[in-house]
Amino acid sequence: MNPLHRRARPLLGTFIEVACRGEAARCLPAIEAAFTAIARVHALMSVHEKASDLTCINERAHREPVTVDAQTACVLAAALELHRESGGAFDVAAGSKGSSDDIELRGNVVRFARPMRVDLGGIAKGYAVDRAIEELASHGISRAIVNAGGDLRVLGDDAELIHLRDPGQPARLHPALTLARGAMATSAGYFSRAIVDPATGATSEGRDSASVVAPTAMIADALAKVVLLRGSLSQALLERYNAHALVLRAVRGALHARWLPRLPA
Repeated sequence: MNPLHRRARPLLGTFIEVACRGEAARCLPAIEAAFTAIARVHALMSVHEKASDLTCINERAHREPVTVDAQTACVLAAALELHRESGGAFDVAAGSKGSSDDIELRGNVVRFARPMRVDLGGIAKGYAVDRAIEELASHGISRAIVNAGGDLRVLGDDAELIHLRDPGQPARLHPALTLARGAMATSAGYFSRAIVDPATGATSEGRDSASVVAPTAMIADALAKVVLLRGSLSQALLERYNAHALVLRAVRGALHARWLPRLPA
C-alpha cells in the first residue's frame, strides 16, 4: 500500500488536515497546493482579515457597488440560493440589521440595501475543502481526505470510517458511517450556545447534531445548519441537493439516530 502523507495547519478558524496516499514526490507538492487554495479562501472570505472581500463589502456595499473575487461571488451566490430554498433558515446576514434578502449580487458586484454585515463562515469552510480536493486531483492524486474541523471530503473510492460526537456527551466518539467520493459536515450546539433559526427565532435542540452527506463540502456545510434547525422539514431541500442527513439525539444517556430522507432498507 502507498504511504500516507498527512499535514495540518490553522486556517479558517480551525485546524485543517490534508492527507493523501502515494509517493512523496507527488503527494507533498499536492498538499502544499491544497493549503495554498485554502489560504486563498481564507484571505478572501474571513471577516477577521482587514483586506478580505468580506471586510470590504461589510464596510462599503451599503454605500456603493463593490467588486469581489470570482470565488467570493461563487460562494455568495450559493449562500443566496440556499437562503431562498431554505425559506430563510440559512442566512449569511443573520445577527446583523438586515438579511440575505437585502443583498444584491450581479456577477462579481455586490450591493447591500442597508448597512449590515455578512459572515460566510457557515459555507466558506466547506468551499475551501472543495477547492483543496480540486487541487489534489489536478496534481494527480487519486486517494485523499481533507478535514476542516468536521467539514470533510473524500477523494477516491476507498471508504473512510467517520466518527461522530455523541451530542449528549461530546467527548465520546461513535463510528457512524463510511464515506467515499463525497463530502460531509456536522452542525451541533454542544460546544456553544444554541443555534437560532433566523427566519423563525426558534432555537436548535442542544442535544441534537445533524451530519449531512452531499456531493460537495460547501453544500454539506450549509445544509447541516438547516437540518439542525428544521429537522424533517428539511427533507425536500436535502433531496433537491442530492444529500442525506444523519440526525443524532441524546435522550437519557441513549443515542438515537435517524436518516433524512430515510435510507432504503
